[in-house]
Amino acid sequence: MEINFFSNANLILTALSHMLEHTQGHIVIVSSMDGKKGLPLDAPYTSAKYALAGFGDILRQELYGSGLNVTSVFPGRVDTAMIENHKVPWISAKISAIKCANAILNGVQHRKAEIILPPQSYLLHYLQTFSPKLADSMVRLFKLEGGNL
Repeated sequence: MEINFFSNANLILTALSHMLEHTQGHIVIVSSMDGKKGLPLDAPYTSAKYALAGFGDILRQELYGSGLNVTSVFPGRVDTAMIENHKVPWISAKISAIKCANAILNGVQHRKAEIILPPQSYLLHYLQTFSPKLADSMVRLFKLEGGNL
C-alpha cells in the first residue's frame, strides 16, 4: 500500500493545492487492470490498485468545475524488461510502453475519465462489472495470475 497507493496519493495531494490556485491542469493516475479485476496471487498489489482506482474516481468528482481534470489509466501488462520473457494469453496481451503513453496523451487531450488498455482488457472489465463469477471463470480459463505472471 505504501508504494502502490500512498506514494501516488501523497504526491497528488501535495501538488493539488498549487494546481487549484491556477485553476487548470490535469492529473493522470496510472493504476493497473488489477484495479478493475484482481488476479490470484496478487491480493496486496490488487488492493492498492483498487484503492488508487477509487481515489481517482472520487478525486475526479470532487474536482468537477475546478478547472482540473483527472484521468485514471488501467493498463494491462506493459511490455517492459520485467515481463519480456513471460508468455501471456491474448486477453492479457502485452502492450508497448509507447502505445500506453500515446493512449494516455490521447486521453488527456480528450479529457477522458478512464483509459483501459489494451482493448481486449475491456472484456474482463465488463464481465467483472456485470458478472463477477463469470469474470472469475475467465481468469481461471485463461490461467491469469499475478505475482509470477
